[in-house]
Amino acid sequence: MISFYRFFFGIFSILCAINTSNAQIREDNFYVYDANWNGTDIKHAHYLVRTKKINDTSWQWDTYAIYGPLIKTEYSRDAQGNVAEGELYFYNSKGNIDSITSYKKGLADGDWIYKNDTGRTKLTKTYKNGKLIKEVDNIKEDSLKNLEETNEEEEEENEDEEIESEFPGGSKGWARYLNKNLKYPERAINSSIEGVVRVGFIVDENGKIIEPRIFESVEFSLDEEALRMIKESPGWTPAIQKGKKVKSYKMQPIVFKLE
Repeated sequence: MISFYRFFFGIFSILCAINTSNAQIREDNFYVYDANWNGTDIKHAHYLVRTKKINDTSWQWDTYAIYGPLIKTEYSRDAQGNVAEGELYFYNSKGNIDSITSYKKGLADGDWIYKNDTGRTKLTKTYKNGKLIKEVDNIKEDSLKNLEETNEEEEEENEDEEIESEFPGGSKGWARYLNKNLKYPERAINSSIEGVVRVGFIVDENGKIIEPRIFESVEFSLDEEALRMIKESPGWTPAIQKGKKVKSYKMQPIVFKLE
């Protein structure tokens, strides 16, 4: 992370060069680089980096292919990006999450999750204060678990009904919400970019959206619009388990298609 942020000195801001439908992101800082990570102009750019101050002790750094998917999202405790903090997300060439790492005050701390090409978790490493304390082969563990469950006869009586969280009005309500509020970003229109952005998030016990993240990226302006649609959506109907409202995880696709 530190070596990456060294590139930020002496580069060019392009605050007015990025044209999207979300005016709020113009308060952020944007930088462009050539293929060798040297500062350049938008015409010769290969990479786009957006930095955003979340609060006095948290900054977000998003790195994109200039007209392509997200490469990584990182968080730091300082404006220079020298001290990693929280979960960091890394994406493959198709824009799908490849791995998630976790830091606390610049040290590896928490679960580091690695995924295969299908999006399945294949390996989890757990760190504490910068030291590896546990490593799990998830695919092997899942196979053994499935084998055990197959060989056991399980009888469940009086099984409690579980209800998934959903958008008010279900799929029809979601379609109406998109039709009324979705704005196709001008940057994507001008570049003829379309695709499906998938946003993962938590619906809490009160139906509030928590921690929306890009899990499948297409392009900067489309990703930003997808996040906006999730963040600004009305309260969801929370999930119910054993008769109680509970937190639940959702993965919502948002389709962008030019007519």
